[in-house]
Amino acid sequence: MAECTKEENEAKKRCVVEKMWLNYFNNSLLEKGLITEAQHRKMKIQINSRKASALE
Repeated sequence: MAECTKEENEAKKRCVVEKMWLNYFNNSLLEKGLITEAQHRKMKIQINSRKASALE
């Protein structure tokens, strides 16, 4: 029972870290002028609404 919870916590942590990296790269692209504000917003929505790959 405890192992399952530990694995779930690890999966949640991976999900959070994954989203942090995606947001970092998205913000970096915007700051460098490689994407527009509209593209940035669209990608931000996609990042926040995606399912965690670790939980699939």
